[in-house]
Amino acid sequence: MKTKLYIIGNGFDIASKLNTSYGNFREYLLSKSTENYNENCKIHFPIYKKGVLAPNDYQNAKLIVNMIDSALKRQYGKRADWKYFEDVLGKLEHKDLHKSVYPNTLTDVAIHTAFTKIENYFRDWIIYSTEKQPCEVVFDIKDDDALYLNFNYTLTLENTYEIPSHDICHIHGKIGDTTLVIGHKDYEERICTTNLRRERQIQIVREMLIKDTEYSYYSNVSFFEKINTNIKTVISIGFSYSEVDMDYIDKIIECIGKNSIWCIYNYKLTESLWFKMRLPVL
Repeated sequence: MKTKLYIIGNGFDIASKLNTSYGNFREYLLSKSTENYNENCKIHFPIYKKGVLAPNDYQNAKLIVNMIDSALKRQYGKRADWKYFEDVLGKLEHKDLHKSVYPNTLTDVAIHTAFTKIENYFRDWIIYSTEKQPCEVVFDIKDDDALYLNFNYTLTLENTYEIPSHDICHIHGKIGDTTLVIGHKDYEERICTTNLRRERQIQIVREMLIKDTEYSYYSNVSFFEKINTNIKTVISIGFSYSEVDMDYIDKIIECIGKNSIWCIYNYKLTESLWFKMRLPVL
C-alpha cells in the first residue's frame, strides 16, 4: 500500500523548463493566427451554407484570443491574466465579441466554429511545447511508495522523472489521447431569457466548454480506489487549487481522512498561503 500522494500541477512542468503556461498557449494561438493569414482574412469570414469555405486557423485563433482577452479584462480588470483561462471560458459574453477585430462581419456560426476548434489547438500546443524544448529534472520525487495524480497533459513524469506509468493518473488526459479535458466549472444554471440568436449561441459555447469532472473521476476510479487511509502524506507541487478542480481534492480528503500531512509547494509564498486557506484539512 502506498503512503504518499503527489498532486502535480502545471507549475511543476513550468519549473521543469517547459513553456506550458496558459500565457504560452495564448502566444501559440497568436502564432497560429499568422500561419494561414491572407488579405481576405482582414475583410470577412468566408462561411457558406454547405461549408465550402469556413473560418481558417487565422480567424479561429484570432477570435478565441480576442474574446478571452476581453472577458479576462471584464472579469479581472488590472489582474487580467491567462492563468484564469479555464475559469473565464464560463464567463464569455456576446459583448466580448464587440472588441474583436472583425466587429461587423462575424457571425454566430463563426463563434461556434472557433471554440469547437479550441481543444484541437490545445492538444497541438501541448505537443508543440514538449517538442520545442526538453525539460529538466528539478524535483526529487521518484518514490516507490508514492502515487501521482497528474493534472498535466505532458509525459514529464514518465519520460524525464522515470515514474512508472502504473503509479500515475493523468486525470485530464495526456499526449497521445484522442481527447484532452479542459474547461470551466458550471457555477450556475444559465437560462437564456432572450430570443436573440446571438445570446443563445454564446450560451451553447459556454455549456460546450464545461469541464465534466465527475466523468473524469469515474473514468479513473480505479486509481482513486488506491487512495485511502494508508496515505499519510500529500505533496502538492505547482497545483493551483482552482475552483473547477476542487472536486478531486474533496474526493481525496474523503478517502484519506483529515489526519494526513499536506505539503504545498508553489512558486509564490502568497499563493501557497491562499491555497492553504482553501483546504479544510489545514
